[in-house]
Amino acid sequence: MMDFKRRSMKTAILTVAVVLAMPAFAFAQDKCYDAAKDQPALNACADAVFKKSDKKLNELYQQIETGLNDDTDIRKLLVQVQWDWIKFRDAECSFQAAASAGGSVMPLLIAQCMDGLTQSRVKNFEGYLKCEEGDMSCPVPAAAVSAPAAPAASTPATAQGDMGFDVNVTLSKKAATKLAVEKEGIVIFADYYGDPKKSAEKHTNEIGQISLEQQDEREGGHAHINGAKVDMKRLDWLAGPAKVNVNVASARKSSADNILGCDFIDGGPLSHVQMQPVTPHCALIEENYDTELKP
Repeated sequence: MMDFKRRSMKTAILTVAVVLAMPAFAFAQDKCYDAAKDQPALNACADAVFKKSDKKLNELYQQIETGLNDDTDIRKLLVQVQWDWIKFRDAECSFQAAASAGGSVMPLLIAQCMDGLTQSRVKNFEGYLKCEEGDMSCPVPAAAVSAPAAPAASTPATAQGDMGFDVNVTLSKKAATKLAVEKEGIVIFADYYGDPKKSAEKHTNEIGQISLEQQDEREGGHAHINGAKVDMKRLDWLAGPAKVNVNVASARKSSADNILGCDFIDGGPLSHVQMQPVTPHCALIEENYDTELKP
């Protein structure tokens, strides 16, 4: 009994310490904290603040990417750097919150960490958009951002919906030809899931994960997975970020068997997948295409 009391007191002290350590802007920007009565409510508030910062980051990213349309090499570098930064952010915040693993305060700690790093990245991006002409230390040409930006080809997934992301399938020549000749289709299968907190292990599926949604199935090579069926209440059961699994197959209209071998997503944090459309490549199974883990 004494051990239980000590653990409970430690958790309570940690929660209070985290709340007291919250930056003033968090309370000023979001009145949600004033109304929060328990830890899940505080977690939801922290997550909402982070999502505002993440949305701003995505908007700035689109501006910079559009400004680099005439410089393919730097644009590709921007995409790669941003993917690497997202992986760092998520890993760093998981590390920072490791001591609270399995505790109810963990989502709040992760959200606060991710918000802080995201806001720092926002400041970097805002600086890139203010480059002066001739400044060789700035990667975004001043002329590229001074002119009116062309409309983006697609709205960032995070702006379309908190759980949404886009998938654009590409095909080998042989696969494209066979699908066209046989009037065969493409189906995209998507699942949302995550790793459980210790307190939520009773809710795991047969492979020890928290399932957030029944499989979302979309026909066609280009699809927006909106996550509309995700059970938001289950997000509080996760010990880390929501993840996605995406597989692509033929629609089996002309054959009972799948005829495509495709790249796939497995275990990718949702925030990674949302940065830009995922582009799995497919070839005929007979082509022995070496499939890759995306993104």
